[in-house]
Amino acid sequence: MMNLPNTIVDVVVDRVKEIKEDSSEHTEEFLNMRILSASADVMRQKIEALLLMPVFGMQRIWHFKTVYPRKGLGLVTGSGNPYKYHTMDNFLRELPRLDIDQTLSKRLAKLYVEAFQIQFRTKEERTFYIDCFRKAVWTKKNIPKGMHATRNQVLKCLDVYFIHDSKGRPLLPLTRPGDSYLGDALFPLIEALEEAVGKEVVDFAIFDREGLAVAVFQEFTDRGKCFVTVLKENQYNCIDDFEIPKKSQWQTYKTDPRTGKVTEEI
Repeated sequence: MMNLPNTIVDVVVDRVKEIKEDSSEHTEEFLNMRILSASADVMRQKIEALLLMPVFGMQRIWHFKTVYPRKGLGLVTGSGNPYKYHTMDNFLRELPRLDIDQTLSKRLAKLYVEAFQIQFRTKEERTFYIDCFRKAVWTKKNIPKGMHATRNQVLKCLDVYFIHDSKGRPLLPLTRPGDSYLGDALFPLIEALEEAVGKEVVDFAIFDREGLAVAVFQEFTDRGKCFVTVLKENQYNCIDDFEIPKKSQWQTYKTDPRTGKVTEEI
């Protein structure tokens, strides 16, 4: 599991130490959470149980009540005894309250880079794709809404942006409200990834037309980075609208399937 359990536990343990050192800043109810008194071994076993759920045909926490192969999963994680639904549900409810999402994302990104053996030496390895996954949120609370493409409805949701490597593997997420804008997430994602690996690694970014904005283009220029995106038809008239660097050439983008004639170039 790419040392995932230990990485997650290390982040949790460090955060628990910080909370205990600044206990006066937290409420009594917060300080009474079970996760704050759990040992590293217990947390590791619970995290391993969660990561191994698909192996045992478990898709939801509720399955700890039903299809849970009690002896098998307990033996694999080293706990011996089976975990109950309420134990795991409480663990998952307390974990987000530690506010470790950004730290954990960066630590996991570094772990993925090492596991995938990305050296950032070639142009391909320094090229990244940024995209958004819009997740519907079923809640009675008043939270921002956005257009959910799959359901073709405006729903309460969260926007989860991902930066992928050149092989399409997601490395690091960034969660924003459902009415967020891709252009505002591009550079925070790039900065978070580069902070995670400890150096500048993004030379080339690819994103869709939602990120189109003069301010975004200018920011890429100022940072000395390149990008590829898709322009809308009303944003240019012809090739003369573009500045073409010396010694560069247009490459075929679209051809007419009937005649083979090039209709659009990039």
